[in-house]
Amino acid sequence: MRVVVDFDLCESNALCMAAAPEVFEVRDDDFLYVLQEEPPEELRAKVEEAVRRCPKQAITIDDGAGAAKPPPAAAEKPAGAEIKPTTPEL
Repeated sequence: MRVVVDFDLCESNALCMAAAPEVFEVRDDDFLYVLQEEPPEELRAKVEEAVRRCPKQAITIDDGAGAAKPPPAAAEKPAGAEIKPTTPEL
């Protein structure tokens, strides 16, 4: 399993970090860092949860069988998910 992040979509909301802190980290510079691009299989459930929680759908899992794909039901928003409004820079 390989974690793929579209950094053009990512807003560094840290919801992925809450789901899988062993794999994702939002640092003081407000950028997302992937700590383990190829995490062990025992972290799959956490990574899939991170994919589901991402409000921008910027995270996918590549299992090596072609294109990266989200886990089932990734298009659904998790209950209680918070989306931060963005303020345009002036």
